[in-house]
Formats: sequence, structure tokens, C-alpha cells
Amino acid sequence: MSRTRDGDSQALRSQLHAFQSILALVIMTEYWSRLIQHWHEPDTFLVVSPVVITGLGVTSLTERWRRPAFLGIALVVGSFLAIVFPGGGNHEYLEFLLCLVCAGLDCEVPEERLLLRDSVRWMTGVILFWAGVQKLVHGFYFNGEYLAYSVSRETYASVFSWLLPAGELARLAALDGSAGTGPYVARDWLFSLVSNLTYILEIALAPLLLLRVTRRVALVGVFLLLLGIESAAREMFFFFVQFNMLLLFLDGDLNRRLIGPIAVLLASMLLVRMGVLPEVTFT
Repeated sequence: MSRTRDGDSQALRSQLHAFQSILALVIMTEYWSRLIQHWHEPDTFLVVSPVVITGLGVTSLTERWRRPAFLGIALVVGSFLAIVFPGGGNHEYLEFLLCLVCAGLDCEVPEERLLLRDSVRWMTGVILFWAGVQKLVHGFYFNGEYLAYSVSRETYASVFSWLLPAGELARLAALDGSAGTGPYVARDWLFSLVSNLTYILEIALAPLLLLRVTRRVALVGVFLLLLGIESAAREMFFFFVQFNMLLLFLDGDLNRRLIGPIAVLLASMLLVRMGVLPEVTFT
């Protein structure tokens, strides 16, 4: 299919609308989750922001007001990042940028919808590649130092329990990160291999993801890598944002059929925060 016909296709238009709907759902859920989590110590912004974002998110479903609504969401997210700077999560800066892209480009114009899709694809590749480069440059993955440091968190310990001997796992889990504790090195070849494979795969999969001939295989690899990382980190909002971006590498509008299941999962996360469902650690 030519680039022009691709831009004219209704499947791409539907795919981008679904992408925007999922993005709005994730951000709405995140702000309500934050309010529920800090319900006993709320401030004005904490209470008002989820209400405003929900109104804007619903408005973004309309063709006429979609772009202004995403500009409004970007302003709210940007305001939050300014208030908590430098404490905002990395994925929240990504949400901010994605909202600006959705506000600046019109899905109803063939050339702009192509630019929107390709912009998100390139952002995905750059983020993946640069994450690997950062791990490589700082060097805390060569001997598994960062992962060893993270074992003190319950979610990491539960994932790495199959990689480490019980004694070594218990030693690392007991370290609290204070000065003089350590060493944060696990002397196990499998643990070290997993640590080094993290940045190797991030760097290697990024260009493969952007090339059409290797895209499908790379897409599976990136998804499995993301799933593995987030099974320990439990950064669920980051996971949904990245997963939503990865779906734009598919040719069809599968993501449109995933809106319902994703909405159910996001609603379940709010029920966990409210104590209705059993407690599950996530951020």
C-alpha cells in the first residue's frame, strides 16, 4: 500500500482514534488513582485535576473537540509536572508529549494522520534505544548492580526468586540502601545474564522495530521485554502507555477492539486502590 493510500485508509483513522481513546483512559485512571491514594491528604489540584481530565477525556471522543481536549489534558499534565518537579515519573512526560502530538495533528487529514502515527512510532523507538544506551553508559547493569539494589522491593524479589539462590536473595532483600550497606552484586551467572540482556535487547530491538521487514518479530520481542520489566517494576501506567504506542506498529486497528478490555483492567486498578479488590502493588 502506498503512503498516500495508507493515510487515506479508514483502518488507520480508526487505529489512531483508538490510540487516543486509550491514552485518555490511562491518564484519567492515573489521576483518579493518585487522588484515591492520597485521599486523606488532598490538595486542591489533586482533587480538581482528575475531574477536569475526565471531562476533557470524554470531550476528546468527539471529532470537533478532540484536539482542543488533548491540548487541555496536556496543560493539566504539564501543570502537575511543574508542581512536583523533579518528582514526576518519566512516563508522565511521555504522556504530556503524546497529548501535544494529538493536539497538534488532525486525524481527519490523511497527511497529518500519517505524521501522527509515524511520530508515535519514532518516539517509541527512540525511548527504547535511549533507555538501553543510558543503562550502557552508567554501567549499573554490567554486574547486575541495579537489579540487585532493587531486590529489596517485594515485587522485584518475587520475580528474581527463580534466578537467585535463597541465601543470596535473602541477603539482597535485607539491604535497605543506606550508606555502607552492600555489596549490591549478585554472584550468579543467570542473574548477570538477564541484567545485561536488558540493555542489549533495548538497543537491538529499537531499529528492528522501525524497519518493516523485521517489525513483527521485533514487536513481539519488545512486548515480552516490556512485560518482563513491568512484572517486577509494576509501573502499570507506563506499561499501558507503552503498550498503546506499540499497537500503532500494527497495520490494522486491533487496538480498537482492545479498548473495552483495557478499560476493564484500568477500572480494576481503581477498585484495587479503593480496597474493593485484593491489594496489588502498582504505580
